[in-house]
Amino acid sequence: MSRLLRRLGIRRAVFWTVLALLAAFVLFIQFVVDSGGSAKDFGPAMIVQYPAATELPAAEVLAVVDGDTIDVALDDDRVRVHYYGAEAPAESGECAQEAQLRNRQVVEGTTVRLLTPTVGEAEDEQGALHRYVFNEGGLSIEGLLINEGMLAARRNQGQFAAEFLALERSALAKAAGCLWRH
Repeated sequence: MSRLLRRLGIRRAVFWTVLALLAAFVLFIQFVVDSGGSAKDFGPAMIVQYPAATELPAAEVLAVVDGDTIDVALDDDRVRVHYYGAEAPAESGECAQEAQLRNRQVVEGTTVRLLTPTVGEAEDEQGALHRYVFNEGGLSIEGLLINEGMLAARRNQGQFAAEFLALERSALAKAAGCLWRH
């Protein structure tokens, strides 16, 4: 082996360093594949995943009202759904518009899955449902938008509060989105 390396003009230290880096890269790719993701969707937003999303009630998104509210078709009714555990910026301002646009890009025209929270109110005074919202793959829409700095996590609210707060801290640390870039 050392004769071959000498013939190629490669020093042993360089050879072993390159080999170690290649092995580390292969292990990383294997980790991503084993976690059920791909290199492009591997990231903090995967923290909030609902494994049995297909067992939750399905609703077609008809319209995006704002950064944390959607209108859906549920059991042949048009229903307003407010994301539980997350809060959009105040209605006036550039950040509110940016959050609404991103919410529209993520959910408009898709089918989402709705999970009733285990604590708190299931609906507000105006009749809007409070629900955790997931895509068909089980990814939390709230978690995604919090991770991108478009929504803030609500403190001490619901079964995903700790995960949402961790995503918010991550978004703040990387100055993500309209909430944290200033």
